[in-house]
Amino acid sequence: MKLFLIGGGHPERGETRYIDKEIAKHVPKQATAVLIPFALEEKFQSSAFDRFNKIYRDELHFKTQALKATDSLQDMIKKLSESDIIYLWGGKTKWLLESLKKFSLETQLKILSKTKVIVGNSAGAIALCSYGITDDKTLIRGTGIVRMICDVHSNKTDNEQVLRDACRKFNLEGVALDECTALAIINGKEQFVKREGTNIVLVKN
Repeated sequence: MKLFLIGGGHPERGETRYIDKEIAKHVPKQATAVLIPFALEEKFQSSAFDRFNKIYRDELHFKTQALKATDSLQDMIKKLSESDIIYLWGGKTKWLLESLKKFSLETQLKILSKTKVIVGNSAGAIALCSYGITDDKTLIRGTGIVRMICDVHSNKTDNEQVLRDACRKFNLEGVALDECTALAIINGKEQFVKREGTNIVLVKN
């Protein structure tokens, strides 16, 4: 498994560029990256793909594609299967999780996580984990691809005690990610991708 949990940040503004370049080290130079934009309202999903393209197509020179709500399940699976990177964009975690279930993608992601590089940014990071902490400090159940409890945008929240309590309750490891930081899980080993002045807190149970 090669997976990146990003605590937030806008790729098109260059905020996560150093993380995106780290992700690129784990795929071929002629890689394909697919965007899952379902954490956003459908009317904003195409603009998210435009922003995604600014870094993954224009800077990293990857072939890019995006899942669309109008795609058939067969088309979605084809796009996911032929891509090297699967990127879950940020937005509303609840919408993303509902869409993954609606389109029967949760099982596909679990299978593909064994061979693809999976990236979750903000809501996407929460969705990949067992649980995440929402804006109102409540827990939301994720896909469980990563057996962990995730808090994102932690430099702008005060959720550390909520995270520690949840870790004890569910007997799981937790992570609090500042914006523009990432926890990389590469073949079972955890690595911090961060810059000076940013923080990642790993809560061991």
